[in-house]
Amino acid sequence: KVTITHKSIIFSRNENIDNSFYFPICPGEEHVFFDYIITCSYVTQCDFNNKNAIYIDADKITDEKFIIRNRQNGDKFIPYGMKSTKKLKQYFNDIKIPPHERDKIPIITSSNEIVAVLPYRICDKFKITDKTVKIIEIKLTKEGINVGK
Repeated sequence: KVTITHKSIIFSRNENIDNSFYFPICPGEEHVFFDYIITCSYVTQCDFNNKNAIYIDADKITDEKFIIRNRQNGDKFIPYGMKSTKKLKQYFNDIKIPPHERDKIPIITSSNEIVAVLPYRICDKFKITDKTVKIIEIKLTKEGINVGK
């Protein structure tokens, strides 16, 4: 199989490897995910300089049991700073995620709604504001390395 990206040409065997994943995570838990650790916790402050973490207004979530899964056909969300929905496929194109990597990117959902694309962007609906009281941090780490862009 040959995959052409904006920066390279990748040759690989087409072995139909199933990269699908689907698991729950709640505040106070962590989960090993491929070579990464995903941690979910309540915090009192946000470190927006930490590129491997996203921060969610807990009061805007109807169910604090998050599902972490890979992308699905037709996925849409409102990227932070935007007013309208964008298809996840178009968002990946915009931020130049190669097609062969897209199935490994964790999508955080709550009540079947995309909350964030980890570690890239949260949904604008769940952003932290000056009225936020409870904050949930979801962090993706790999052996202590910052994995965000």
